[in-house]
Amino acid sequence: GWQLELSSNLVPQDQAAELQTSARRLVEQAVEVDPDYSYARAFRAVLAFRGEEYALAQRYLAEFRERDPSPDAEAVITQLDLDAQIAAALAEGSGGSGASPTTAPPSTAPPTTTAPG
Repeated sequence: GWQLELSSNLVPQDQAAELQTSARRLVEQAVEVDPDYSYARAFRAVLAFRGEEYALAQRYLAEFRERDPSPDAEAVITQLDLDAQIAAALAEGSGGSGASPTTAPPSTAPPTTTAPG
């Protein structure tokens, strides 16, 4: 799912939307299959943020942390500075209304850590 999201930046907009939808579906399936899989929960929060659903991203990030995430998955969140980015977007009053955050969205470069499997 994460690779599809990253790839969505490399294709025309009409194809990007389809890839992003597929990415979210796959990440949701991963969370359903293994609720404790830290990477799936981390990427779910990132995907919500990238989709400008900031309140949902904040909720997913809280759920991620409630499950005692792996240090590597937490490093992904730290590397993307997701907490600060979500806080800035919410402070802007968008809460998920589709407004852009005050900071640039997380890099499209893959995290330096890799998810197993």
